[in-house]
Amino acid sequence: MHDVDVIDWHEGITKRISTHTNRVYRWDLTDWLDGATVASAEVVAPTGITAAVEGAVGSTYVDVRVSGAALGARYIVKVRATSTDANQADGWPVTFEVFPA
Repeated sequence: MHDVDVIDWHEGITKRISTHTNRVYRWDLTDWLDGATVASAEVVAPTGITAAVEGAVGSTYVDVRVSGAALGARYIVKVRATSTDANQADGWPVTFEVFPA
C-alpha cells in the first residue's frame, strides 16, 4: 500500500505542492455514492502537471498520483467518476498551487 494524502473534498479546495512532488492523493467519494460503489473513474488535468489514476479505483475512492509541476503555477485537477448505479458526476476539482521545495 502506498502512502496517500486523503482529500477531504469541498468546493474551492487548494493543496500546496512543490516542484518535486510525486504523491498520491485520495479523492474520497463516499458522500456522493450514497451506498453505491465507484465503477470507473478518469482524471482530467491541464498541460504542465502529471495526474493519473494510481492503481485500481477503490469502492469509495479514487487514488491519483500527482507530479511534474512548474514553480508558481496553479493547476486544476479533476476526478470524474461513474458509480455502479450509473450516476455520473461532472467531477471533483482540486487546485494545486506549486511552491519551491
